[in-house]
Amino acid sequence: MNPDISKYEHLKRTEYFVPSDKGLNLAAYLYQNTDEVKDGSKPLVVLSHGLGLGGHILYIDVIDILVNNGYRVFTYDATGCDNSEGKGIYSYAQGLKDLDTVLTFVKMQDEFRGIPILLWGHSWGAYNSCAVAQNHTEVIGIAALSGYNKMTQPIACNGVSGKIFYPYITLFNRLISGRIANVTAIESLKMSRAKVFIAHGTKDKMISANIGYNDFYKAFKEDERFTLTCLQNRQHMNIYCDDKTAKYRASFEKGMDLSGYAEADREMWYGADSDLMRQILNFYADCSANYECSK
Repeated sequence: MNPDISKYEHLKRTEYFVPSDKGLNLAAYLYQNTDEVKDGSKPLVVLSHGLGLGGHILYIDVIDILVNNGYRVFTYDATGCDNSEGKGIYSYAQGLKDLDTVLTFVKMQDEFRGIPILLWGHSWGAYNSCAVAQNHTEVIGIAALSGYNKMTQPIACNGVSGKIFYPYITLFNRLISGRIANVTAIESLKMSRAKVFIAHGTKDKMISANIGYNDFYKAFKEDERFTLTCLQNRQHMNIYCDDKTAKYRASFEKGMDLSGYAEADREMWYGADSDLMRQILNFYADCSANYECSK
C-alpha cells in the first residue's frame, strides 16, 4: 500500500533510528526539499500518525505540501507500526511516550537547534501532539486533526460494546502504563504557550465531536491561542484529504470495514486537501513570525 517516494520529485528523505523507552528502534525520517537541503534555517514540523493503518507514510501528500511550502518534516513510525521495531503498540500510552522520545531526540540534534518546532497530528497523533505539549516548551504551534482529550476515549465511540468496556480498558491502561495514562490533552495545552489549530469532521463516527471538538471548544473558545474549526461532511480518515480521496476513503470507513484496504488504489488514497493545508500553513507562518519576534 506504500506509495512510490520517487514520484515526489522534490522530496529528499533521510532515515534515522531513534531508541525508544523500551530499547527498540523507532524508524524516523527527515523530509526536505531537494533544492534546499543545506538550508538549516527552515522550520521543522514533527508529524505524528494515527493508529491502525500503518505509519507515517499514509500522510505522504501532507508531508509533500509542507516541504514544498518551506518546511522540513521530521516524522516516525510509532512502536510496532510499519518500519519500527516491536510486536505491537503495547498500550495506548506508547504513542505519547514515542512522541516525547522523538522530540527529545530532535532537541539533541545540532541541525535543529534555534529553529521553530511545530507539530502536526491526526487522531491518535493529534492526542499525542496535544498531550506532549506540557513537557516541550520548544513547541510553538500544534495542528491537531480529529483529536480527543483522554487517552482511551476512542474506545467509547465503538458502539454499545465500546461504552461497556471503556471503563475496564481505561483501568487496565492505567495499571500497565502508570501516571502517564492520566494525561489529558486539555490540561497539557493549558500548561503550554503553543498556539493550537484544532479541526474535526462533522461526520466523524470514529471520534465523535462530543469527545473531540466539543471538549476543546468548551475549554478554549475564548483563548486567542486557539483556532477551532469544523469541516463539513468530513469523516475521521478523510479529514485532511482532497474531495476525490475523501470520497474514496469514506467507502473504507463505513462500519470500519477495511477488508479491501490492501487492494485500495494507491493514487487515489493519498491526496491531501489543499484548502485545509493552506489554513494550516498560514497558522504555522503566524506561529513562526511570533517566534522570530520573541528571539
